[in-house]
Amino acid sequence: MKNIALAMSGGGYRAAAFSLGALSYLNNTGYDDRTLLQNVTFMSSTSGGSITNIAYSAGLCQGDSFSTIYLRLLNAIDGEKAIKRAFEILNHDAAWQTRPDKSRNLINAFSMAYDELLYPNQYFKLYTDRLGGTHLEEICVNSTEFANGLSFRFQSQHPTLNNGKIGNGYIYFSDLDAAWRLKLSDILASSSCFPGGFEPLIFPEDFTHAGLKPKELNEAINFKNNPFTTDEKPDDIFEDEEFKDNPKRFGLMDGGIADNQAIDSILLASQRRKEKARPPFDLLLITDVTSYLIDSYTLPLEKKSLPGKATINGITWSLFILGLLFPIMILASLFTGWQQWMYLLFIPSLLALVSWLAIQVKLLLTRISANRERSTWSLMLLSYAGYFLKLRLSALIQMLTARLKSVLMITSDIYLKQIRAHYYSQLYADPATHYLVVSNAIYDLSQVKQKAATGIPVVQQKTANPDDEAGELQLDKVAPPSASLVGIAEKARVMATTLWFDKYQRKDNSKAAVVATGQFTTCYNLLKHLYAKQQRVKLQDANQPATQPAETWTTADAQLKTTMETDWKRFNEDPFWLYNQEGISDPGFSPLMAIAEKQRFKVVNK
Repeated sequence: MKNIALAMSGGGYRAAAFSLGALSYLNNTGYDDRTLLQNVTFMSSTSGGSITNIAYSAGLCQGDSFSTIYLRLLNAIDGEKAIKRAFEILNHDAAWQTRPDKSRNLINAFSMAYDELLYPNQYFKLYTDRLGGTHLEEICVNSTEFANGLSFRFQSQHPTLNNGKIGNGYIYFSDLDAAWRLKLSDILASSSCFPGGFEPLIFPEDFTHAGLKPKELNEAINFKNNPFTTDEKPDDIFEDEEFKDNPKRFGLMDGGIADNQAIDSILLASQRRKEKARPPFDLLLITDVTSYLIDSYTLPLEKKSLPGKATINGITWSLFILGLLFPIMILASLFTGWQQWMYLLFIPSLLALVSWLAIQVKLLLTRISANRERSTWSLMLLSYAGYFLKLRLSALIQMLTARLKSVLMITSDIYLKQIRAHYYSQLYADPATHYLVVSNAIYDLSQVKQKAATGIPVVQQKTANPDDEAGELQLDKVAPPSASLVGIAEKARVMATTLWFDKYQRKDNSKAAVVATGQFTTCYNLLKHLYAKQQRVKLQDANQPATQPAETWTTADAQLKTTMETDWKRFNEDPFWLYNQEGISDPGFSPLMAIAEKQRFKVVNK
């Protein structure tokens, strides 16, 4: 464990807090004459994990102690501090005058809030200047670009290393001087603007500031033609002609869209090390707050209420009839004079008439545009829209809400789980990395995982040993988690993916629970890894394939195993012991919480 690659998954503040807990345990645990954290040479992240990645790596480059970084981040993600500041910025005209090219929207407001709370006036150049003096060799923050649908990686550059591009194979910075002047807060925003909650960042405008103009960014980016891009005009919904004025303009959004675990960045870094004959990673630690578990969702059914029986056609005809009253009143006033009762109908009938005319004009323009552009979707919608207009509102609402919820299910859960499985499969399928991977998931010690694993040994691993007829190697088992520890892990698992801790979560000390879960889950999974390694070394086959590297069990490994066994026992007795030690604690957290949690989970989990 002298050359560790660490990945931090997306997942809002839950990911940031869980990753922070993992870092704090690595910092607290020694290996030879260093801590395990000091043996981390590569860090990659996406979305919420990027909050912790940048906070730690930037703090390290500034010479801050781990305690300082820890407390700074713990304070920054406290309660609703960031979201409150973001909304204040969103509604404050003067704040935007200093960044006139930025779009005035929520994600850019969050970026400016992060600039104040976490990385005051810190730029990407910080890594070039100072990362080489730390234990880290490379860091990578992942976003997703919308020109090709690929990961866009903000990767630190080192003069003596084989560095990955800032970007990807099609879009990347060819002029690094401009890249160095990118604000860390803007990079974080592009990594964490998850779909539905935020807008994409637009390059170059949203990355500009007083010291970096759109023209400089535009000239610095290399925009290669993707051979798989068609020349045919796509059906671009809400097409914006002004956007296309700049052929190098593109959108950037949450890195989790393409790889929510930031695993691919580790695979690419491993390949670069191999190409330069540099020491390979000897541990791949994937800190992950997502899971393969899926909730049972409900889909909306039609609510056949009385108002729902109305139809769009009926509403349109009602507008038309009400609108007719306006010219009728005008004509009537010419013969009878203006009457008092006309005041009651004047404004409603005028609004109805204007609305009806606006609908007719919009439909006419849409038909003209659809035929001119030959847009198949628009043509079909116009051809068959009449059938929908005759349906009752309750049926239309059911159709729309069912579609919306199913899309959200696919993008926020099902799709992400498939991508997650794909990248984990890549890690475990390679014989050279299979035994180096430690999946460190927030659900590993939760109640739902304990139920799912009933009857299955805590540690069980396949082996290629031909003498093992069963094909499975029964290893030493980690002592089972205590009921209180499992309860805290479950609380951490079920926390929503947000960028805040609301008043109920603060009252329930959810942030402390997630950080502590990161600490004791990291201990648990690394201890499992050591048990497995020790057993493999004992049964190591001298004739094993060359693709499976030989392993050794060292004195440092034995000492680490003893240390972690002691730590795991302490975690079972008091899951918050590390959270509260050495003054590294959240001022808003009461140490009495540990006692309260123990009382809540006295009954052993079944």
